[in-house]
Amino acid sequence: MEGPASRTVNVGEEVVLRCDAATDPYETLAVEWRVDGIPVNFQTSSHLHLNDEDNSLVISAAAVTDTAQYTCHAGNGLDQVDSQPATLTVRGRPSSLSVYCYTYVS
Repeated sequence: MEGPASRTVNVGEEVVLRCDAATDPYETLAVEWRVDGIPVNFQTSSHLHLNDEDNSLVISAAAVTDTAQYTCHAGNGLDQVDSQPATLTVRGRPSSLSVYCYTYVS
């Protein structure tokens, strides 16, 4: 199995992480994505989607909080395998900028 590649993106970009897993045509392949070792809950993570056609993980608008290690877990009921973890780094802009000016009077 070939898993996702590490990459760096900017906030708001769409990210597609690939999981090239295959099994015997007589077996059913099940793919699960994990973020920092925890299975992705697609019902509570509305900006994350599983593409059923190629098992890729799609992040519709990357946020800084999506910075993590992603792993593809594939199994067919008889065997299972994990991809090597891929690190996704999401670069963001500062949410605010503060400028301080001081005047000294002597």
